[in-house]
Amino acid sequence: MLSYARFKFVDAVAKQDSAFPATVSIRRGDVHWTLRANCEISALECLLRDPEGEIARQPALLRDGWLVTIARIAAAAGSNKSWLLRRINYGKPKAQLRDFFRAAAPIRAFRNALAFERNGFPTPRVIAAGIVRKFQRPIVGYLLVEELQPAWSLAEYLKIHRGMPHYAIQNISRLVAALHTRGFVHGDLTVGNVLLDTKMQPWLVDLERARSFARPVNWRGAVEEFFRFARHVPVLGPGARFGALRLLKLYCGERGWSGCEREFAADVLTRLKQKVKGYGQGQKA
Repeated sequence: MLSYARFKFVDAVAKQDSAFPATVSIRRGDVHWTLRANCEISALECLLRDPEGEIARQPALLRDGWLVTIARIAAAAGSNKSWLLRRINYGKPKAQLRDFFRAAAPIRAFRNALAFERNGFPTPRVIAAGIVRKFQRPIVGYLLVEELQPAWSLAEYLKIHRGMPHYAIQNISRLVAALHTRGFVHGDLTVGNVLLDTKMQPWLVDLERARSFARPVNWRGAVEEFFRFARHVPVLGPGARFGALRLLKLYCGERGWSGCEREFAADVLTRLKQKVKGYGQGQKA
């Protein structure tokens, strides 16, 4: 059984570690920013002072929703890199209320990404995170990361290819097993939050829900992690369902649970049915 008394935010663990990458805090206008200490603040000055202007100047947005807006920002002149500026719009009052009492989502994602980076887990390099608050109520947040190019989310890859090569499934299973063995959980492991590069190596994104435990993640914790992953798999076709089953099997092997694959998959499906009302109705078994 998962011991909730022992979990901590990844960033809470990292703050106690002298080897953790240093950060600096500055304020530009209404935005309180946290940045990597080794980044060139002067190169970011225009963005830090007017993030909304930077988003408005882009010819097209990668995403423009009531929860999240994502814009591609050109990096400094002479660089072939680009940045992604993610704006958290706080479209859900519940999220706004929760972040009233804790570090805001972009700040958590920033700190957790640094902790993942330090522990050798692949995640795009974060540059800065900012939050605007009024009377401590979060209004809007920003997260600036280096864009991983070329790369596709696992959801995009499955829609195009209707399946995954074995070595990609193996790479994902090894990464998640290593994460859990070290006591980390992603917290929102979905097909949209795993990126694949040209070598089919997985990268983890959207880390605001990441956690760190004092010991390896147990069976129940792993089930909690994978039911979110399995939630969107059925709509992506039979190849995606087969790939998900292979992933669970390989994950169990990596965790030393060989022979328990059917039981683990059954527990993931049971948890999925508990959390998603009406799941499985009208679908083939």
